Amino acid sequence: MEQYKLLTVTHKHVPLTQLARFFIKQDGDEQQRDLRLAELKDVFQLQELVYLETCNRVVYFFTSSTPADRDFTTQFFEYINPVLSTLDADTGISAVQVYEGLEAVKHLHDIAASLDSMVVGEREILRQLRHAYEHCLQLGLTGDDLRMAFKFAIPAAKRIYTETRIADRPVSVVSLAARALKSAGLSSHSRILLIGAGQSMQLMAKFLKPMGFKSYSVFNRDVSKANKIAEVLGGSGYPLRDLNSFHEDFDVLITCTGANLPIVTPQTYQSLTGGDSKHRLVIDLAIPADVHMDVPAQFPMQYIGMEQLQLQAHENLAIRKEELKKAKELISQFVLEFQQAWQLRQVELMFRYIPSEVQRLRQRAVEEVFAREIGHMDEKDRQTLDKVLDYLERKFSALPVTGARQALKSQLKGDGITRTPLRRVAR
Repeated sequence: MEQYKLLTVTHKHVPLTQLARFFIKQDGDEQQRDLRLAELKDVFQLQELVYLETCNRVVYFFTSSTPADRDFTTQFFEYINPVLSTLDADTGISAVQVYEGLEAVKHLHDIAASLDSMVVGEREILRQLRHAYEHCLQLGLTGDDLRMAFKFAIPAAKRIYTETRIADRPVSVVSLAARALKSAGLSSHSRILLIGAGQSMQLMAKFLKPMGFKSYSVFNRDVSKANKIAEVLGGSGYPLRDLNSFHEDFDVLITCTGANLPIVTPQTYQSLTGGDSKHRLVIDLAIPADVHMDVPAQFPMQYIGMEQLQLQAHENLAIRKEELKKAKELISQFVLEFQQAWQLRQVELMFRYIPSEVQRLRQRAVEEVFAREIGHMDEKDRQTLDKVLDYLERKFSALPVTGARQALKSQLKGDGITRTPLRRVAR
């Protein structure tokens, strides 16, 4: 099992701005990246390879008879990016985490179950990992060993997500804000006013789209970005400078800009609402806040700010981390099951030549060794002989592998072998 190797660099080891240095260079060209992966496999004589890159990690999971020592790791990443060997320990090759043998398989399980993620319990990594394997499979980079590893790791992660609370409760402020909006009991005809069109608002739009609201107005300094979000939601985009002249009313205000000073002052809010006393929902996702502190004090509203959302996110994350112990215990169990299955698989592979060899011996016996005697047999006797030979061929083809598997299973369970496995199979 020592052929399994896993080399990884994550947000824990280098700044996210430096992580791309450890990626297979592709310059946006996926086909070029795939060619580089095939080259990497050939140059280092890897038997199998799966490659995963995300915004906060890169993983090279492969099989090789060469130990993944410092020299191998250095040469491996110098081939990927020669610049890495010139950097200091915090950003260079020394930042690579190396796992071998069963520890490599275990870490693959940790990754799939998001135990090693920036946000514990984030299910997206499982989709990314499965996609990475399927892509490398299509490229012909993988084989039986990695197939077995993923066959165990992916279902194991799914069980951890369902049998523990590691993925319970949202831990991103955007998802918490979306949940608060969903639980507000608003009708589909409620009007939503969005201010800002950055990444947080783009993510919020993904949460909003399936909620069924029909009216959206999006304001942003760059109106082209506002229009993109408005197009996704089926609304209208406007330049931020026109905010004070917007008088179409709203039921929900969600804001997230990069402004240094509040965008929504008491005067702006007064203008937007026409000074009425209608109760509205206001969600401020900006740091510093987009909504002036006097606005919630002067106007009737349910105000949800970043401080409240971050507090809830930290509490939810703490609950997820409490489940880590249970998740790790499950992974230890899954890895043990993998180890046993892998050993059984080696037995199967060891004897895979036997059926064809038995068939060859039968053919030689019939056509050469006993050809003269068989040639004098009548049709009925010949049919009986064929039946006997068919029976023996089936039994002796299965005999070694089944017997060895039973013996190995007994050893893995710690049981004594009270009956000769071969005799049991031959009955």
